[in-house]
Amino acid sequence: MFVRKSYQHKLKEWSAEQLIRAFQHTGDQQYFNALFSRYLHLVYYTTRNFLEDREECRDVVMQVFAKIFQQLQQQKEVHSFGNWLYTLTRNECISKRRSSDKQSLRFEAALQQWQEEPAENPDSGAQMVSATDRETEDLVQAAMLQLDECQRICLELFFFQKKSYREIADITSFTENQVKSFLQNGKRRLRQLLAPAMAREGKTST
Repeated sequence: MFVRKSYQHKLKEWSAEQLIRAFQHTGDQQYFNALFSRYLHLVYYTTRNFLEDREECRDVVMQVFAKIFQQLQQQKEVHSFGNWLYTLTRNECISKRRSSDKQSLRFEAALQQWQEEPAENPDSGAQMVSATDRETEDLVQAAMLQLDECQRICLELFFFQKKSYREIADITSFTENQVKSFLQNGKRRLRQLLAPAMAREGKTST
């Protein structure tokens, strides 16, 4: 019993990539269980930023880990587990949200914040609120999907989950300088993509 507990404690010191390699090499589920225990709360916390219903959040968490288990069994090569995990969780949340249509992503306030350079504290500036204009939300969501994946992930983590540069770097394995660059370039590209729609809106309102 003591030996097993000691070994489980040792697994806590392993990186996600080490646990994945061990699971794929041996098929021993204890390595996957270690991943599950380590990232369960992070995945659930992420779902709460996209979905309102707690039961739906729990469903998504189970779906995410079921997909991870299946893909790892199929020997999927994973270079950055944190990045992959966030993308998978986000996509599952969007799929669930579209099917239930219970909650809007908070885009309009984010657009106001994007008019200024990001501060280290994402709480500064306008607070995130639920979007009431579905058309505006759809436009922004479509534009976000056209961004480079790294830019999109950093923008969502910074504005919607209020993560700091350091926290984003820890989650994604990017450096802090890369995070800042992805945020700046992502905001610039998003403005370019939304410019035609904003111009049309300005004409119709005058």
